[in-house]
Amino acid sequence: MDQLENVTQWKTIKDEDLEIGVWNKGMVCARTNSKAMQHIISPRMLTWYEHSEWNRNTKIYRFPH
Repeated sequence: MDQLENVTQWKTIKDEDLEIGVWNKGMVCARTNSKAMQHIISPRMLTWYEHSEWNRNTKIYRFPH
């Protein structure tokens, strides 16, 4: 997450270490690069919760619905 240029903050809410991997719930905050859009799109509009699963065997992140 820290390598994504528009992500301004990422906070872990819950991590659960499972036998097959790690389940994570986090909050992501981003911003727009467009000066014109910054007046229309608030930071709250670019904040969301992210749920992901890291599988140690396949080395793949999955973002379930």
